Amino acid sequence: MSDALRESTGDKLSRNLKPEGAKSTTESLGDTARDAYESVAGSVQPNSEKSAFQKASDTLGGNDKSTSSVSGNSAPGQSATLTEQVMGAVGLNPQQAVLPQLQQKAADLVNSASETIQGAGAAASKEGNKEIAKDSNASLGTRASAAGDALSDKVSQESHNAKA
Repeated sequence: MSDALRESTGDKLSRNLKPEGAKSTTESLGDTARDAYESVAGSVQPNSEKSAFQKASDTLGGNDKSTSSVSGNSAPGQSATLTEQVMGAVGLNPQQAVLPQLQQKAADLVNSASETIQGAGAAASKEGNKEIAKDSNASLGTRASAAGDALSDKVSQESHNAKA
């Protein structure tokens, strides 16, 4: 397999710089397919057949399984390198590519923040509905509906807080 069958470093960089939110579904699916192909191709293509740019791209992208200093493969009984120690301290796996792990950590952080905000919104709605349910000036139907809504909001709040 030659570099001609691989995605160029420039093409890979340009498609990875475009934010996921700005990509169409077709572009996202195409990126996923290209990433899968590149991962396999980078793992099976011998380093002797790679250009310097392709070697660097595979190493940084985690597609080169032959470089123990970058991938963090310490032999049994050897102490971990400083890079491995730092990656372990921040919750990254030195056996995997760094960029995808960082992207996943960022996505997890955003999801957690979103769940926390949604949980707080449900809590506020619950409190408002509780006040309506207690209001003696409101009709019985309105009070009953507000009580049911407060219960639903409580379930939603607990669900979001559990995911956060």
